[in-house]
Amino acid sequence: MAEQSIRPQLELNEALQTEEQKKRWERIKSLARGVAGSDDLAPLPQTVTELRLEEITNLMRHGEWERGQTDKVFAEVWGVAVSTVESLAAEASRILRRELAEKHEDVDDLKTDLRESFLRLARKAEAIGTPSAIRAAADALDKAGEYLGIKPPAKVQHVKDEFSGWTNEELQTFIDTGVKPKRGK
Repeated sequence: MAEQSIRPQLELNEALQTEEQKKRWERIKSLARGVAGSDDLAPLPQTVTELRLEEITNLMRHGEWERGQTDKVFAEVWGVAVSTVESLAAEASRILRRELAEKHEDVDDLKTDLRESFLRLARKAEAIGTPSAIRAAADALDKAGEYLGIKPPAKVQHVKDEFSGWTNEELQTFIDTGVKPKRGK
C-alpha cells in the first residue's frame, strides 16, 4: 500500500529515465523493502533502525544515494516520515566520514567511488540538457578533479601596480592633490 502512494512521483520521472536508472530504482526499492521488516523474518541481530542505517550507508558508499530522491522512496516503503530517513542519512554520512578518517589505506577506493559518483552526477545532469543542468554537470566534473587532485591550477592574472616605484613623498602629493608625479618614459 505504501508503494502505491509513491507511484505518481515515480511515474513523473519515468519518461526521462534510462533503462539503467529504472533498474537502479527498482534495486533501491527492493533493498528498502528488504529492510522494512516483516513478520516471517527470523529474529535479527540488529534493530530495524540499525539495518536501515547500514543500507543507507552502503548506498552512499557506492554513490547511489540521491538526496531529496532516495530518502522519499525509502520513507514511503518503510512507512516513516521523510525527516526520519533524512536523520538516518545524516548519521550514515557521519559514519562514512569517520570511516575515512580511520582508514587511510582506503583512500584509493574512496577516490574511485568519488570519481564514479561525480561522473554519474555529470552524466545525469548532462542528460537533462538544460543550461542549469549543464552547469551542474560542469561543476560535478570540476569537483571530481578537485577531490582527485587533478584539477589544473587556477590561472592567476598579474596586474601591474601603477604606484610601484613611487616615493613616499610622491604618494602623499598624489593623495593630497590627485596629481600624478611627472616621470620620464
